[in-house]
Amino acid sequence: MITILHMTEVVPAEERFAMRFPAPGEKQAVALARVVIPLLAEPGRYEAVAHFEGGAEALEKAWVATQNGVLSDSWSRQEPEGLRVIGPPTVEHEGTHYGKRSSDIGDVFVVDGSSFHVVADLGFEKIGRDLDCAAMARQRDPV
Repeated sequence: MITILHMTEVVPAEERFAMRFPAPGEKQAVALARVVIPLLAEPGRYEAVAHFEGGAEALEKAWVATQNGVLSDSWSRQEPEGLRVIGPPTVEHEGTHYGKRSSDIGDVFVVDGSSFHVVADLGFEKIGRDLDCAAMARQRDPV
């Protein structure tokens, strides 16, 4: 089972920018881990929006299923096969109800409750215990 976590609007623009445009010489995987790992520990920074049937082999399918205008006009209003929306299917803004947004860079797909995969420019980057923190430190502060 894949649980899809979307970054909330509370995440500052600077942090969103840092994920999309890493510092000079920094790989996107490192920038994603540097920003996302601390955010996952903070309440209110991510919200669970859906569950998708499958494991790590289904990450790309889960991403496609949460793109508005691909399998349906609104994935949260018309659930694609294998997807179950968590919570209300719409969000309200100024009195109008909209479907949930598409998955984007920085959103997290959690496989079987233990393997964390962050949406990157191309595909996913696995983070968490598998991240080599020493390599991350060297990446940011080369000797």
